[in-house]
Amino acid sequence: MQILTVGLYHVMCFRHLAVVDFIPWESLEVPLGALIFHPSVGSESVNHHPSRESFGPMTCPAGDIPEFFTHFYGWNGFEAGRSTVRGEDMATGWIRFKAPEIYDKTLEALLNGDGDTWLPQANHIFQRLKVTSRHEDYVFIEGIRLQLYIPAPSKPHPEGYLFACPAEHFKSGRASFAWPQCPWFWSLDPSGIPPLTPEAAQSLGFPEVEQAVRAMGRHWDTGVYEGLRKFHAAKGFDPYSQDLAKHLGCHLMEVHGDRETLHAHVAELPEEGAEDRMEHIDVDESHSSVNIVEPPCAGNRHRYG
Repeated sequence: MQILTVGLYHVMCFRHLAVVDFIPWESLEVPLGALIFHPSVGSESVNHHPSRESFGPMTCPAGDIPEFFTHFYGWNGFEAGRSTVRGEDMATGWIRFKAPEIYDKTLEALLNGDGDTWLPQANHIFQRLKVTSRHEDYVFIEGIRLQLYIPAPSKPHPEGYLFACPAEHFKSGRASFAWPQCPWFWSLDPSGIPPLTPEAAQSLGFPEVEQAVRAMGRHWDTGVYEGLRKFHAAKGFDPYSQDLAKHLGCHLMEVHGDRETLHAHVAELPEEGAEDRMEHIDVDESHSSVNIVEPPCAGNRHRYG
């Protein structure tokens, strides 16, 4: 027990004892960095679309934490769960794909938050929620999976390219992300100039791109949390407090809502210079939320499942 550090124990629990969940997010509003009550996941019904009725008490990181959302991975093309296509990085930051290489494939990008936040204070939160069993029904949302599905074209078309936007285009504030106005576009030129409008691309025979969002989460069973409680106590920390989280410099979490108040949000103000990107954000003045909204420049279909 003395040899095994707290950090290493948390890594073991996070990587090897967790069940990873990819949850289709019908509302397109993802509480990144929150703990949600989602019993369908714990019951192995992973394809259930979350609704307001499926949530219970939620938690969120407290305060203004601009560095909470830090990692972006993508874009890559997937087919049957395997990475099959890697786009070309352009000097502008956009990713270029040759059209024939991505037909009937899904391009994916991942937005990840701080995965170290949850485990050091998990038993404190569960005590606040009065949870003593069925811990696997609670899912920690650690990231967002963005997907672009490119169907096979139904008619002949010219050679062309699909361009997917860089990471910074998804940032709508210090701690929030949203679909940018144009997350992708078709072009006949490898430089991407000029970009085709969605209408022009479809008239030339390029397929309509479908967008989807999945929340990425992890859940653990009751035995893992019991092990955390005993381990933290053996290291001299009160497992029902946030002392260890403070000691490790983690973002502190707070209970926020119940079955009637279903929002878990990060309170923050728009970053300087972001005003020109705010017009497509679904703003709720009473809750600063992580919103993923459909870009107005492309009448794209959303695809779930």
